[in-house]
Amino acid sequence: INNVSQNEGNSGTALFTFTVSLSEPAPAGGVTFDIATANGTATAGSDYVAKALSGQSIAAGNTTYSFDVVVNGDTASEPNETFFVNVSNIVGALNTNAQGLGTIINDDIVVIHIHDVQGTGSASPMVGQSVTLQGIATANFQAANSLGGFYLQEEDANIDADPATSEGIFVFHSLTPVAVGDKVNVTGT
Repeated sequence: INNVSQNEGNSGTALFTFTVSLSEPAPAGGVTFDIATANGTATAGSDYVAKALSGQSIAAGNTTYSFDVVVNGDTASEPNETFFVNVSNIVGALNTNAQGLGTIINDDIVVIHIHDVQGTGSASPMVGQSVTLQGIATANFQAANSLGGFYLQEEDANIDADPATSEGIFVFHSLTPVAVGDKVNVTGT
C-alpha cells in the first residue's frame, strides 16, 4: 500500500486515495484482504472518517485496489497530522508493505491581532509562542545604518479600541524589502 500526503482544506472534505498494489497480476482466485484506518496523531471522527472493510479483493489478472479515506477540512492552525491504513488477513499474496501512512498537511495560517500579542501588561501574554501577524507597514527602517526593520500597524477594521493595548509593533527584519503601505504577514516567536 502507498503513502498519501495532501492538504486538508479549510472546509468540507478531501479524499485521500490509497492504492494496494501487487508486484504481478493476482493469481487464479484473486487476492483477498481486510483493510482499515487507524489513528496516528490524527483522530478518527474529528480529523478523518474511520473506515474498515473486510473481504476486499483484487481479481485474478489485476494488480491494484483503491481505498478512499474522507478527511475533514478545518481552519485550525495545527501541525501536520497522520493516520494509518492497514492491510491484514492477506490470502493469495505475500505481504511486503501492509501499512500506508496518510499525512494531513495543515494549510491554515491563523493570523493573530497585534493588540493580542502586545497585551495590556509590561510583557506579551504570548512570550515564546510562534504567531503570525498581518498589518500595514507604516514606517521603514531597513536601510543600512538604520534600525533594521519596519513598523507594522493593525488594519483599521481589526483595531480593538482598547487604550491599554497597542495596535503597532516594530518588526526587526531587513532581509525582505518592505515598502510603506504594503500589507504583509509576519511570522515569528
